[in-house]
Amino acid sequence: MKDKLLSKINFFLSFFFNISIIRFNQHYNGIILFKNDIKGIYIKRSFLRSGNKLIDNEIKGYRWYLKRIRKMNYLNYIKNPIFSKLIIKQFNGVKAPYKKNIIKNTNFFISSLKHYKKIWDNSKMVPAHGDFTFDNLIFDKKKRTTRIIDWENFKENREVWGFDISYLLLSLIIL
Repeated sequence: MKDKLLSKINFFLSFFFNISIIRFNQHYNGIILFKNDIKGIYIKRSFLRSGNKLIDNEIKGYRWYLKRIRKMNYLNYIKNPIFSKLIIKQFNGVKAPYKKNIIKNTNFFISSLKHYKKIWDNSKMVPAHGDFTFDNLIFDKKKRTTRIIDWENFKENREVWGFDISYLLLSLIIL
């Protein structure tokens, strides 16, 4: 029933507004993720206080990251007491097939490691993405770039350098 309703809503949104719902309250956090293919943007909106906190945290993470990759124009947001809205430009590329074993994903893992080493200072305590998995990495083979998305679990200067890479490696082994 819920899927049919969501499908109808998506059809309506797509037909009239060129947007579609990608995720709706997936982790019961009050966040809806929309995609606008024409403008090449993703829009995150919250309708719960817990969702607002996650989006506020994600804004901090994106600010930190986009500054390091010199793409500050990729972020726009609106924040008020009732809701938060995050607009992020789409990064071109693909996600790694995380269901394949680690051997088949070696090139993606190496790209992730190189990107991490480039972005994070080699200090003892550093900011952490907090959910550094293939589901949150975009790989562009043409430009040979890796980009990180979904910064809801960002932690400022609270993890040991390499924490996110360890998390990625563990997720690859376990999944």
